[in-house]
Amino acid sequence: MEWLAAVADLVVPRTCPGCGTSSASWCAACAGELLGELVAFGGVRPVAPSPSPPGFPPCFAAGAYAGRLACVIRAHKDGDRADAAGLLAALLRPVLDAAVAQLVATGAEDPLVVPAPSRGSSVRHRGRDPLGDVVRRAAAGRWPVLGCLAMRRGVRDQAGLDARARAANLAGAVVMRPSARGLVSGRPVVLVDDVVTTGATLSGSTEALRGAGASVVVAVVLSARRRRNADEAPLSPRGVVG
Repeated sequence: MEWLAAVADLVVPRTCPGCGTSSASWCAACAGELLGELVAFGGVRPVAPSPSPPGFPPCFAAGAYAGRLACVIRAHKDGDRADAAGLLAALLRPVLDAAVAQLVATGAEDPLVVPAPSRGSSVRHRGRDPLGDVVRRAAAGRWPVLGCLAMRRGVRDQAGLDARARAANLAGAVVMRPSARGLVSGRPVVLVDDVVTTGATLSGSTEALRGAGASVVVAVVLSARRRRNADEAPLSPRGVVG
């Protein structure tokens, strides 16, 4: 029966989230490719868009937005593969550790972990908050997770927009939820997103957090994406900024 197969897919997905081939989980080929990609990236490292938008925070990444890692992020975010959250959380944990170590080095204590905001329409369409699910799993009770940021209405989907259009689209678009202002004031914050390309979302989120009194903001992402336009410089490693 087709409906029975559909239910079975919800309980035990029958395709690999990396390549879509028949598999109850990750196939061996995709798992091996993902490991190779992470090794080639060089482990957790600081990255920044070039040029960086104003207010872009120090940022750590787990890998490049390419190959198998990009596939699993897309599958989890837009392909109804909620089962990929565990893998992505495992990749995010050492990046969170690096960010917290950076905060501790500056004398900051008791950090908050804050997911970057998604458009309300996207959350309603998906019926879940993919990034929030991964962040909560990765934090795993070690640090409090606070979903305190929101997007104003009218913000377009960032997909397909160049750096200037992304910056214009998000100018003043990230806001602090009023009920959370007192929770952020005076606290160091680790800001988390799945992908950084131009840095517009992280810069807008950082502006909102600092406006609410966050003492310092460090960002982490699962992956860093190269710019699409040939005349724009790619994301590149950078020194840690205090």
